[in-house]
Amino acid sequence: MCFLKLRSLRMATVVVLLGCSQSLSANSVFNVVTGFSYTSNPNGVWTYELSGAPYTDSQGFSNVNGLGLPGWWNGKGEPDSMAILQNVTGSTFIFSTDQDPTGTLLLDPESGNNSVVFTAPSAGTYTITGNFLGIDTSQNSHPVEILDNATVVWSETISSFKQDDSFNLNETLSAGDTISFYVGTGSAGCSYCDLGTGLDGTITLNTTATPEPDTLALFGSGLLVLAAAARRRLRK
Repeated sequence: MCFLKLRSLRMATVVVLLGCSQSLSANSVFNVVTGFSYTSNPNGVWTYELSGAPYTDSQGFSNVNGLGLPGWWNGKGEPDSMAILQNVTGSTFIFSTDQDPTGTLLLDPESGNNSVVFTAPSAGTYTITGNFLGIDTSQNSHPVEILDNATVVWSETISSFKQDDSFNLNETLSAGDTISFYVGTGSAGCSYCDLGTGLDGTITLNTTATPEPDTLALFGSGLLVLAAAARRRLRK
């Protein structure tokens, strides 16, 4: 019976300690797809750019060019038509030679470039994970990059349909620093043609929160319970 009581006390203390450890750690997570907006730019931590300049509010549409997806589009024709669209329809978006999976952004830079830019809300080390995907059945070769401010920290070349270039990196940022997901124009033949690119990405800041007084008191109480139980066991 004494063993069972002691075990119960230990279990209770473990619960207390786990609760305290969870209160000391927290994650701030920013997703490029679910955090997307076509109604404001910048949109919180996110900014949407064409050739280095933000899309204007008048270039945000709930149904871009009648295609059925919301996003940003400069309203021009080839070779200067640039767009960033969101596909959360639950199915693959198919238009012309593009086949964009659900749960991604579709970036088409044509003769320019498109970027989705994250601005760090606070200082810390950020983990950046996700992938660029070739979604054009006639895919033309073109660069995809991740930039820390103006410095390229990751780069690949999308050159084939369904090519999946994943990324997983850590960057230490100050508040106001930026991470840019960049898609450039093509490099051969009709350089602006067949450049459809899917993007999915998550940026996570691991933070340590300052515990509240009540949390510290609870933590201390748990330690005292465990110490008292250990003393009783030694006496017996």
